[in-house]
Amino acid sequence: MPVLVRPYPVALLAEARVALTEAQDGNFKPLQALFVSARDALKELDPDEVKEFVSGHSEAKHEDKPALRAALDLADTWEGVVAIGATIEKTSRFRGFILTCAALRYLDVPDPDLPQFRNFCRGDWLPQLGPEDSVLYAALPMLIGLGPELADELDAEVAFDGPPVWSVLRLPEETWDGADPLDGMAITAEDCSAAYPGAPTAWRSVLARGARSGLIIRPA
Repeated sequence: MPVLVRPYPVALLAEARVALTEAQDGNFKPLQALFVSARDALKELDPDEVKEFVSGHSEAKHEDKPALRAALDLADTWEGVVAIGATIEKTSRFRGFILTCAALRYLDVPDPDLPQFRNFCRGDWLPQLGPEDSVLYAALPMLIGLGPELADELDAEVAFDGPPVWSVLRLPEETWDGADPLDGMAITAEDCSAAYPGAPTAWRSVLARGARSGLIIRPA
């Protein structure tokens, strides 16, 4: 069965778990820090892409109206959400921005207007959702962006095992099929190093890369 494999900083999933819990209680600062980490990972891979997003919405970090405009323009691309979200230092505006992006990206609701954006800033959750689901939807672009490299598709047996990402994040046990990276298996850097000596040839190059920070293995 083919799988999709890409490098991923598996150790940061523990920080993400804490950040999700903190955000559910109203503290979005740890989530902000992880958006910066995701932006930095994307910037290392493609600095021009990050620069293009930011230059097109340079005022989003300063005012609510440009931040809303950025959300309306970029919600469909996790790269844009991460690139702009990382620039917004004011925590309430950051909260409003990522929740607005989540509403646009995942929910079948009317486009949020400026009053709705500001309600998100002040503490509203996504329509008809509670804190847990609202925070998870808002955080998904960051969770993808922590490992921004394109995945390799391998049609080779997976000879090692790791916990599902949703389990590491302590999410409910339900069907996460198609939800990157929640439906993936987390392989630590240490496990990649240990698996390398006896690994099939097809796996050796990705395991060597994973030995730096880990891997995510997802269904193709």
